[in-house]
Parts: sequence; structure tokens; C-alpha cells
Amino acid sequence: MLRAQLPRIFQPFRCNDLVRLGKNHDGGYLINSQDIGQAQHLLSFGIGTDTSFEQAFVDINPCAVDAWDASVDATDFFRGNRTFHKQNISAANLPIVSANTFLKCDIEGGEYSI
Repeated sequence: MLRAQLPRIFQPFRCNDLVRLGKNHDGGYLINSQDIGQAQHLLSFGIGTDTSFEQAFVDINPCAVDAWDASVDATDFFRGNRTFHKQNISAANLPIVSANTFLKCDIEGGEYSI
């Protein structure tokens, strides 16, 4: 059996209250519930056609959302303080991230380069 280990920087810590947001399979994630409430902004890199995670997040905390994905068009989810950017995210065009920003990154391996 092949064993994988995350680099230390990506290993979770102080995660005592995990909740699942989004679909039950691809598109859903386990996150610490305290992080949801503390977020002032959600940056979502890679959404495909599934905004179930983002919708569940703003159902709990209606913070601003910015999402990037060049492979799809915006859905009805993006209105008001929710912005869609039809472009790929990379190290060259990363937005400035401030404190209390929650980052969801699912860009098929591109996570490591940014």
C-alpha cells in the first residue's frame, strides 16, 4: 500500500469541530466550523459546474465570494457580493489575501504552484 503524507504546512491543526460543506463526493470538503464564522471573504479557485461548497458556506456566513475558473461560465449563484472571474488562477495573478480570508483551492494539481 502506498502511503502519502501532506507537507507540514498543509496538515490540519486545531480542527476540533469539522463539518462537511458541499456535495458528498467531489465538490464537498471537511472544514473547521469556526473558520466559517471568522471568514470575511471566501476565495474559491476552481469551481467547475459545482458551487455546492460555496453555497453552503454563504448559507452559514454571507461573506463576499470571489471565484476563478476559466473552464466554465458563471452560474446564478454569482450576484451581489459574489463575483466570478472567468480565468485560471496562477501564481502570476493571485489576488491579495487579507486576514480572515478563507481559501478553497481545487485546481487539479495547480494548488502546489501557488
